[in-house]
Amino acid sequence: MTQSAYVEVKKLDWEEAVTQGIELREAKDKSQWQLGDLALKVEKQYGFDALGKFATDIGVKKKTLQQYRRTAAAFPPEKREAVLSHKHHLILAGREDRFIRLAEAADNNLSSPQLTRELAIEAGDPPREQNPEVQKCSCHNKYYLDTTKDKICPKWLFEKRNS
Repeated sequence: MTQSAYVEVKKLDWEEAVTQGIELREAKDKSQWQLGDLALKVEKQYGFDALGKFATDIGVKKKTLQQYRRTAAAFPPEKREAVLSHKHHLILAGREDRFIRLAEAADNNLSSPQLTRELAIEAGDPPREQNPEVQKCSCHNKYYLDTTKDKICPKWLFEKRNS
């Protein structure tokens, strides 16, 4: 009797799939933090120039390892927000207000693309190619979106509705 190469796959329950997906994302985040923390130790012990060789030896791009190191340096373990991804921390790593912005992102349940967009709009550089609906408010010199989720200038909204 020969055994078939086909193996019946157990049906995947939605909740089980979501749970596994979250666990995998968390494992990815954890490995990024661990690599960043390790890169800090390697840099401290062997010097900044050793990061390139270390990256090559472990099969990670040097630029990627430098980003992980920079993020780990900006957010000591006790300052990391567990409910947010490593990407959230990476986006905020170079900012002086990073701890405040991280808490706001966690409180508002912002995804990393939402956080990126919010920071771009606040900086006066909205991602127009992604959303052509971004408009500039003449009275505040800020950018706004015509959605209920964004903070909208009442004067700008009035002008837009009556134009």
